[in-house]
Amino acid sequence: MAEVDFGGVRQQVSLACLPEAAVGDRVLVHVGLALSLVDDDPA
Repeated sequence: MAEVDFGGVRQQVSLACLPEAAVGDRVLVHVGLALSLVDDDPA
């Protein structure tokens, strides 16, 4: 489990599918589950 910030709203999210996520990473979340890492590069 991890606490994530959605523009000021903080919620608990499961990292069961993404155990390699680290503090400061951006992740794609759906229904309380982190699904993938998101690249910061907008290209």
